[in-house]
This record gives sequence, structure tokens and C-alpha cells, in this order.
Amino acid sequence: MNLNVHGTSTAHVTEGYTTKKNRLWIAITKSFPVCETLTLAVTQTYVLAKIKRYKTMDTHIIPKEISVG
Repeated sequence: MNLNVHGTSTAHVTEGYTTKKNRLWIAITKSFPVCETLTLAVTQTYVLAKIKRYKTMDTHIIPKEISVG
């Protein structure tokens, strides 16, 4: 399963974990620019609609679009 995210800012994602509030934080290391669709491999099963943000080194990315492919 892939998670397709339409990012809102440039960021370097380096950590990933889940919180008790069903937020999925992806563990990858990749930079991606504004409005570029980043495809992340998701191996766990979560409620994707509840994904809120991604923890990054310097900022948070608030997804504009989330889809499963």
C-alpha cells in the first residue's frame, strides 16, 4: 500500500512513529518541494483519514491531499 501525499512545504522527513491520536508519522529520509506528490510506502494498517501531519527536522507538513494507491 502506498500513501500519496500532496505536500505544502519543503521538508526533510527523518522520523516516524504513531501517536495515541491515530496520527501516522512516516519514517523516511527524503526532501520534497511544494505541491509535488510524494509517494510513501506504508506497511502498517491505519485509518489514513486521520493522518494529520508529518514530523520533520524543521517544520510540519500538513497534507492537502491524502489517497491510497
